[in-house]
Amino acid sequence: MSQKKTIEELEKKVDALQREARDLKVMILELKREEKESQTDRITEPTPDITNYQKDIKSKGIVREEREPIDWERQIGQIWLPRIFIFVLLLGVIWAFKAASDYGYLNNSVKITIGYLSAVILLYIGGRQIRSNRVALGQVLFGGSTILLLIVTFAMHVLYNMVPLLVALVLNLIWIGMGIYFSHLFKSQPLAVLTGIGGYLIPFLLKNNDPNILNLVIFETIFYCILLLFALKKQFKILYLVSFVMLHITLLASIAITGSGQEKTFGIAVLIQHGLLVATFFLKKDFMKYQMGVLYTSFILTMSWVGLSFPETQYEMIVLLTFALYSFLSIISWNKDTTRIPITLSISTLALLLFLISKFDEENIMGLIVLQGLLSIYIGILASSKLQQAVGASIYVLSGLVIISTDFYSIASIDFLNWVVLLGTLIVVVRLLPSVEVIKENEITKVRQIIHIVFMVLLLPFITHTVQALTHEFTLNIKYMAVSSSWGIYAFIGVILGSIKNYKPLRVFGLILLFITLAKLFFVDLTYVSIFIRAVLFIGLGILGIIGSRILYKNEYK
Repeated sequence: MSQKKTIEELEKKVDALQREARDLKVMILELKREEKESQTDRITEPTPDITNYQKDIKSKGIVREEREPIDWERQIGQIWLPRIFIFVLLLGVIWAFKAASDYGYLNNSVKITIGYLSAVILLYIGGRQIRSNRVALGQVLFGGSTILLLIVTFAMHVLYNMVPLLVALVLNLIWIGMGIYFSHLFKSQPLAVLTGIGGYLIPFLLKNNDPNILNLVIFETIFYCILLLFALKKQFKILYLVSFVMLHITLLASIAITGSGQEKTFGIAVLIQHGLLVATFFLKKDFMKYQMGVLYTSFILTMSWVGLSFPETQYEMIVLLTFALYSFLSIISWNKDTTRIPITLSISTLALLLFLISKFDEENIMGLIVLQGLLSIYIGILASSKLQQAVGASIYVLSGLVIISTDFYSIASIDFLNWVVLLGTLIVVVRLLPSVEVIKENEITKVRQIIHIVFMVLLLPFITHTVQALTHEFTLNIKYMAVSSSWGIYAFIGVILGSIKNYKPLRVFGLILLFITLAKLFFVDLTYVSIFIRAVLFIGLGILGIIGSRILYKNEYK
């Protein structure tokens, strides 16, 4: 019985093994078939099903937005056309009033009334357009209404003297507030820009034989402050830039048209603008890049206005106060605000430069400016500010070029001291090179060699001027001999030091200078010096050349 059961169990196992063998055979055949199909697919490379691919992308939540082509007809006809021609309409209204006034058809009260009614009509029509989904046209009409209200109020006060300054100022502020409210309501930057441009141009749209410059400047300055704060609040970058630029344009146009002698008033307006820019620069950081560029530009324009508008003493005081302000801001921002510190440091540096240039004569201050440039580079390194390093380097290079272009005739002169300062600071610059972020690490060696060469080249005219200053009371023979001898000794020292330090640029410079000195002896000194001086110079230079050759030979083959 047990034997029978054992046989049955063996038969079951054999059947199971047979089934597994069949399954394996089927799997092998299936794998071979799939491999053949994949090989066929690689050969034919059929075009993928784009529809299914897009469906798969959408099912995975990946949607690629396709940019629609620009409808230029809509852009020009519906958006830009009303923006441009609203100004044409306003100019036509202004000139119609002027013509009616010239021919005596309308008195001043009637003209003002018609102007206000026209503004209300524009408001009504603009509201109708917006409710009809013609938003762009409606916004432009709203902006035109605001500008017309400003124009009529300006004419009522300035041209016709119908209301005092305070009333006109309050009314204009109300109209500006209304334009800004519309811009806020519709979230429309173009409407705000339109209101801003119109407000700035009001004084120039109407003729005035006796303009009140103070009133004009007060209005434009308050107008700018409102626009700036609104632009920052709504993050309107274009309005921020336009409002800044338009104030300077209107002030310049006022001077050009009126020829006013009240330039100090314009200078005060620009100072107020710059002060507001500084305050908002530290209070707001919504679009810092724009603020940085505008603040830097504003500093340059403000200092130009102040220089033209104020007496020299007041100008120097304002520049000095500006330097103190930006230095204080740099100190409080140190290691805390890496975004603002480059701007405050560089403006502080430029303010100090302007003060030094204004306070002292050029020849007396160049050495100090070189030191300022070097110190600015070092401060830029400590603050990790590439902008500050670049500003310091620019000051250093430009002041150095001024010094190089100046000769000196006495070692007791300030020009001699300036040369000494320049040459001495070049040595410090070489030490600072590894820390300068503007220079890449793989370029430091090359820049160091360039500075060494510049130092060696500059040392030659310095030696020449020094020798000439020391021998100015001697005869011509002595002067020529002293200069040529100093050149030869300088070349000889260059060869020796270049060999000892194994520094090729110095050796090569020494060799070149030896040949230049020899050329000077032949083509210059032979004409002017006596035969005794010629003998001394040629013997001395010959000895230096032979010794230099021996040193180079020894250095090469030892």
